[in-house]
Amino acid sequence: MTNIIIHIGYHKTGTSYIQKNIFESFDKFIRIKQRDIFDALIYPDPFEYDDANGINFVQPYIAQADKENKILVLSNERLSGDPHNGGADSKEIANRLHKLPGNKKIIIGIREQKDFAYSSYSQYIKAVGSVSLDDYLEPKTKKNKYLFHKDFLKYEKLITYYIGLFGKENVLILPYEKLKHFPSTFNKSILDFIGIDLDIKKISTGKINSGYKPIITTLKRYFNPFVLPEHPYLGDTYSSKILSYFFRFLHKLINFIPTKRIDRRIKTINENIIAKHLANYYCENNLILQQILNEDIQRFGYEICDKHNI
Repeated sequence: MTNIIIHIGYHKTGTSYIQKNIFESFDKFIRIKQRDIFDALIYPDPFEYDDANGINFVQPYIAQADKENKILVLSNERLSGDPHNGGADSKEIANRLHKLPGNKKIIIGIREQKDFAYSSYSQYIKAVGSVSLDDYLEPKTKKNKYLFHKDFLKYEKLITYYIGLFGKENVLILPYEKLKHFPSTFNKSILDFIGIDLDIKKISTGKINSGYKPIITTLKRYFNPFVLPEHPYLGDTYSSKILSYFFRFLHKLINFIPTKRIDRRIKTINENIIAKHLANYYCENNLILQQILNEDIQRFGYEICDKHNI
């Protein structure tokens, strides 16, 4: 039976790193394009999707993998759900994946929730956003209600569901912090789980996606309404070519200026805001998660409740 690796994210957990440095760097894998995964397995309406659709979608890839003696890979962080709608379709997608043919193994990346929130907000600002961090974490108005959903990061719920569908032996949970602090161990755990022997020394340990400096993120939040076209749920924008050029100039200029001190101050302020909203919110869920992993994740900053006080 064909081996299929299904890498579902979560977002902000080193997904691009795994895709580029493992799945795309060795000829042992056949990777289905992300856009095709969106169109075939994620976007279809539940009332229109049929299990046969998914089977027919992967069958040609399975045939190719069998012919070339390779491992088929479905890697798309949106398979874990959409963090901006609370993972409303996460369970539906899991059921679709379960119905696919082949010997399926699931890779799930996680990240300490407060750190996830910080990274997610920075990405939101980098892309389109203009609301404050407070409003991002606790949406209060119609225009930003599709932003951050705290319960999306209760990882153990989705992980438990996948274990129930595929079996614990077929689900690998990868804390992002291992990639950050122990990249070789992180990479080896993936290869061991897949059951493939590759030269781990050939796997790059460098960053794939680098974020903005905190000062740039802060400035861009205020510039976005004036340099971006209209965007759903963000309200009206006032696109200006002059301001767009000015921000690009400012961005390049600041990159040449030492800003470590102010960046640290901005980061500390933002971390305090995030702690105000999320401190201890996940500690009970993380306790369950730690038991599932059978590994100390508290050392990576995950808040764990004292089980005697629950």
